[in-house]
Formats: sequence, structure tokens, C-alpha cells
Amino acid sequence: MPVSKNDQALNALSTKKDKWNFWVFNLGFSGNIESDDFSKSTRLSGRLRATRVTDKLKINLSANFFRSNTTYNIDGDISKFSNNNAGLYTTVVKSLNNHWSAGGYTGISHSTYSNYDFQFTFNPALEYSFFPYKEAVKKSITIFYRIGPQLNNFIDSGFYDSPEHVIFQHTLSLNVGFIQKWGNVNFNASWDNFLNSFSKDSIVFKGKNINTFSLGGNIEIRLVKGLTLELSSFANFTKGIYPNIPRKSFSRDDLLTRNRQYATQKGLSTYIGINYRFGSIYNNVVNPRFNGSFF
Repeated sequence: MPVSKNDQALNALSTKKDKWNFWVFNLGFSGNIESDDFSKSTRLSGRLRATRVTDKLKINLSANFFRSNTTYNIDGDISKFSNNNAGLYTTVVKSLNNHWSAGGYTGISHSTYSNYDFQFTFNPALEYSFFPYKEAVKKSITIFYRIGPQLNNFIDSGFYDSPEHVIFQHTLSLNVGFIQKWGNVNFNASWDNFLNSFSKDSIVFKGKNINTFSLGGNIEIRLVKGLTLELSSFANFTKGIYPNIPRKSFSRDDLLTRNRQYATQKGLSTYIGINYRFGSIYNNVVNPRFNGSFF
């Protein structure tokens, strides 16, 4: 029986000492300044990611920040807009057997776009794979579930009465993937809502009636060795208003600049791109657990 690339990678790593002990690090910064007769904008962002992947355990640590400031001066009428986001996130996934995985996600974040002065999230999670995980190099169908509390302290008054909420939210998703000689196909469907209720002006809203259903998929077509064409599309449908949405009315400028998150009932995005990959076959030991729902 031929040996798979995943088995080759595991065998090679088991016989060769790794001074990094399977840790991989990515660090990046970017920034730009734009100016013309009517406007000036500055943007600065940074990201750090550390991952350790083996067949038994996956650890993902990441941190990022983004800051932007834009000023418009039209006939002496000056408008300023800013957007600041930062976060620290951890995901740990433990392999239980050929079909089950368990893990959890924690995150601390600040986002002026999403109206979070401070947010802390803790979500234990489970995943079941219909096929043994070792077959993920060809096909994968998994069901993923996570549940847990969020501590939210909002910048502006949230849509519901309390300025600070301990919210229990859960997510259920189905992830499907197939690998063929000509490329890859992946599909994801997820649904999430809340376990607790909210009040606004003496009216009680049940959390189960505030939810989002999302559908997405992507196709990678191999053009030549290492070169792929990527196509993806994502849609979401929301019922109700999420608690982080500010209660105040949105202005026309808020909608045009997209510096603040506002309530919507549906959304659609598409992407097309070309990617070229090269390097050793050992640079990615396959551990597909939580791949469809990696935070």
C-alpha cells in the first residue's frame, strides 16, 4: 500500500529532531498614509501567530491590532472617523480518537467597530468526524459544536437595557471537504443563537429568537503544480438584533465609512484569487481537527 504524504511527514518528523518542537511563528506589520486635497488617512496593523500542530494536539495563539484614522475637510466642514481593534486569542484541540476531538477557545478583544470596549469569551467545543480523521487528505465531513459565556462591556449603550452583559452563545456547524486530483472543494453551514434573554423598554426578547444562519464554500482549482485558482462565496441571514449593536441611530456617514457595525438581515461576499505554494512536503503535518471552525 503506498504511503501517504501525511504519513511521510510524520515518519520524517519522528526520526529528525526539531529544535522548534513543532512550533511555527508568523509576525507581520503594515501601515500606510494617504493624503489629498480633501482627506487624510493613516492605518497601522500588526499580527502575531504561534501554532503547534501534531497528530495528538493543536495549539493556536494569535494576537492582532488595527488602528485607522481618517479626516475629511470639505469647504471647511471637518469630519473625523476612527477605527481601533485589538485581540488576543487561544485555541487548543485534543485528539480523542479517530472520530472525536475536544478543545476550547478563549479570547480577549477590543473593537470600536463592533462596539466592544472589552470582551472576554470562553467556549469549550466538540467535533465529530463521520470519516476517520486519517482520511481527511481525501474527504471530510464533520459536525462542530461550541458553547460558552461572553463578558461584554460595550462602548456605547447596547441595543438592550444593560450596558454590560454576560451572554451565553452557542454555535453548531457542518463542514464538508473533498480533495480531488484537480483541486479541493469545501462547504460550511453554521447556525448560532443565545441561551439567555434580553430586555428593552420592559419587553423581553428570547435569545433563541436572535440568531444567524450562514452558508459558505470555496473551490481551489489546480492550474499547474503549486498554482491554484481560488473561488469562494459566503452568505448570512440574521433574525433579530444582536446585543452589541448600539441603540443610537446610525448616521449616513456611519453607513458610508463602515466604521461601525450596524444591524443587517442578510449579507453576501465573494472572492476570487490566485495562489502559488511551494516548499517541503513536510511543512504541514495534517491534523484536520477543528479546521472548518478554527478561530
